[in-house]
Amino acid sequence: MSKKVKLGIDSWDYSCPDGCCYDYGENIVINGTVIEADIRNDPCESIEGVLKFLGYEVEWEEDEERLDG
Repeated sequence: MSKKVKLGIDSWDYSCPDGCCYDYGENIVINGTVIEADIRNDPCESIEGVLKFLGYEVEWEEDEERLDG
């Protein structure tokens, strides 16, 4: 039997008090818990965060053919 996972996206934005800077992003939400990894700015960190949240150990492999084009 498969397990059900509820996924969502939590959009956020930030302006500093004096208004000179602005930032925004989107975090992944799993079963109501926000994974602090910005999916727009760092998709690899987001994927790793999801897998670790689900209990997996993560090891990245580099694909030389993919990297060389």
